[in-house]
This record gives sequence, C-alpha cells and structure tokens, in this order.
Amino acid sequence: MKQLGICAVLLWALTSVAHATVDWDEGFEYASNAAMDAVWQTSCPGQDDILFPSTDRFHSGSRSAKLIFRGHQGVTPGYKSCFKDRNLNAPTTGTLYTRFWIYMENFTVDSTTTKLTLHPAYNSDAYTSMWWVMMWGSPNFSVGVQKSWSPPVLNDLTENIYGQTIPQNQWVCLETRLTYATPGQQNGIVQNWINGVQGINRTNVWMDQTGQQSVFRAVRMYTQDGVGTIYYDDYAVSRDARIGCNPGSPGGGGSPPPPPPPPPPADTSPPNAPSNLFVTELWDDLKALAATLWAWLEPVTASAETAASDAVMITWPDPNEAAIQYRFRLSHFASNGWIDLGLKPSALGSFSYSLPGLPQTAGDRYVCIDAQGVRNGISGKWFSEVNGSPACNQLAMGPIVIAPPPAPEPIPVPALPASPATVSMRGDSVTIQCDPSRFTRAKTIGTGTKRVITCLK
Repeated sequence: MKQLGICAVLLWALTSVAHATVDWDEGFEYASNAAMDAVWQTSCPGQDDILFPSTDRFHSGSRSAKLIFRGHQGVTPGYKSCFKDRNLNAPTTGTLYTRFWIYMENFTVDSTTTKLTLHPAYNSDAYTSMWWVMMWGSPNFSVGVQKSWSPPVLNDLTENIYGQTIPQNQWVCLETRLTYATPGQQNGIVQNWINGVQGINRTNVWMDQTGQQSVFRAVRMYTQDGVGTIYYDDYAVSRDARIGCNPGSPGGGGSPPPPPPPPPPADTSPPNAPSNLFVTELWDDLKALAATLWAWLEPVTASAETAASDAVMITWPDPNEAAIQYRFRLSHFASNGWIDLGLKPSALGSFSYSLPGLPQTAGDRYVCIDAQGVRNGISGKWFSEVNGSPACNQLAMGPIVIAPPPAPEPIPVPALPASPATVSMRGDSVTIQCDPSRFTRAKTIGTGTKRVITCLK
C-alpha cells in the first residue's frame, strides 16, 4: 500500500507541473467595441473600423477580434492604425508564455514589417521589448528583439529572429515563450510554435544591458502596415509554462491540430506588370503643372517651375492578385540609369518618392517610372517591355520646350477668266473686237464714247 501511495503522489506532481498557470484567456466575446476598450487600453477610442470585436469569424464562442489593415503608414491614402493593450493580472514577470489563434484572410504582408503582437517591457517600453511580426513581404512568424543599447558583435539595437511561415485562410495556433536574459549577458530565451510545431528555439539572445532588468507587464495587438484582414481569438497568457493549443492540454503537450492540407503547387508563370502606371508631381507649389502622362500621348500645354524639393506620387489603379508584388524603378534627367525603388504589394495602389537636390536646369527636367510583377521569386516583364507600352512614363518637372505650331497652308488665288474681247486704240479712235474663236457676233448699245458692246455666241 505504501508503494501505491508514493506512485500516486509522484503522478499527481508530474501532471500538475505540466499545466500552465493562465493569467487570462481572452475570447473577445464583447457586445461592442466600447466594452472591449474598457478592458483593453486603446490608441483609437471610438473608432469601430480598425480593431474591434466581430462575429464574421471566430475560433470559439461567437466572436473574435477583427483587425483591418489599410496599407502603409504615411503612404496609403485613408491609412489608419491602432493598438490595444491588456495588462497581466499577476505581478510583472521575467518570463511570458502566450497562445493565440489567428486567421489571415488573403493577407498581404507589408514590404517592411507587419506587426502582430507586442510584448513590451515596463518603464514606458524604454527597456527591451519583443515585437512578434511578419517581415519583408512574407508571412513568417518572426520576432524583433528591441533594446536600448547595442551589444558587442551584434552592433544593433534590434535583432531580428526569423521564424516559419504562417498558413493563410485557416485558423492557426501560435505560441510564444520569452525569458529575459541576465543583464549584460547573452542568455535570453526566444521560442515559438505554429500548430504545436516549434520553429524558433534560441537560448543565446542579447536583451538587457548591465544595470537594467526588464519585466513583462502587458500584451499589445497592433494594426499597422499591410493589406487585408486578420482575426485574433482565444488569446491567453501564462508566466510558468506553455498553454497549448487544445483546451486543457498540459504544457502544450496535447495532440496538436491536424496539419493543414498541402498548398497547391506554386505558380511559376511570370506575373504581369500593372496594366496602368501613372506618375504625378506631389507638391502643389508650381506656377502651372504640365500634363504628366507622356506615356499616354496627352499633350503638354504649359511649362512648370520646379519646387525646392521634387517629389512624385506613383499610382496604379488595378491591383493584381494578392501573391504578386511590384518592383519599381525610376530614372530622371540627372540620373545615370535606373534607380531601384524596391518591392511593393500590388494592392498598395500608390506610394510617394522624394528627389531632393535635383539640378535646377534650364532645359527639360523629367522623371520616368517603370514596374514589373514578382511572384514566388519569379519576375515578369517590365512595364516598358510589354508590347504596345511606352518606354517609360515621363513627368515633366521643369521648363518644357513646346514646338511652335506649323505655318498655315497658303490659300490659292483663283485664276481670272480670259477676256472676251480685245481693245485697240489709234489716235482718238478706240476699236473693240470680240474674240472670234469664242463668239460669233457682237451687239452694240449706244453711240460715240458711251457704247456697251456685248459679245454673243
């Protein structure tokens, strides 16, 4: 009996250690956005079209948090961003585990960074904070470790640690574990899992410098940079163990959800360039703006005076499929060839580019824009290479030489008809004789010097 009792105690102890102590498990079952903002501190109070509870999709219950992304900050017209914070229930901690489910609906990751969730440090985020993000146009579950100092060798305030790909158009379980390093030492822990499968497993990350000691105090959801919709549901936090993807699973050790079906083969056909591409002068402090679309044969009607700092807006009104990005290049009257402007999501629609310090020449000043489609690392033809397209879209940015109109054609002068008669004089005598080849007789009216002679056939 004693042996049986000891076994029972050991079994209970092992099982209890495997379970996480969950601070809270957020299901976003709020009746309104205002009710959610009473729990989550927000940067966008009263705005119900950025980050809000929704019944459109849900992993459990009847609602989830819906985040709508509208392009790139400072570039896309109508852009909006928002974040919402929820504090930990327990005292601040140096280790943080999270589990949240997301659904990315045909989402286009920003060409730089799309933020997912922030695990900030205390003291107004002045110490080391962890940004879980997707980077460089790819839906990779990565983390940016943002510090207030630059460790040796690393020589950067932020270290990006890249993770695995997050599947789209399905609910996906994401888990994270972060443990702050000993101040001044390279022993911080960063781990993540997708649907129970580990991706990142780093135990040698620089975090705080000597004299600092960061602790976690909250989590933050972010809507910033990207195009599309992401849903969050069942967001849980713990300080001592993995929470797991299934309800009640110890330490994440329960059966993970079945793997998603394999994606269809990647499209290897060269993608198209945008079918319309426009470039316009961004500033409005010009005396008169010349016609901008040389590419489409619109006539130049006026000359323009250059602004102190030239800038242009590049737009394309026909976004391509979500998987396609556009690579842009630019040349101008003072450049030596093309300037690479990098990749942009096809759904972005527009971006601006500044050209400070261009020479103020007296001759023609212009900018040319070109673009090509890129899908799965495969590039298509440049816009300028497509049959029927111009060599480039040209925007005049300075004095333009306008050719004078052609001289009018001379107006022909009709020839006078031949005279019907000949007139001869001898002294005071005048003789008038009708042309015998054209007329057969003459009729005379009057006498002396007041006579009218009519030639008749």
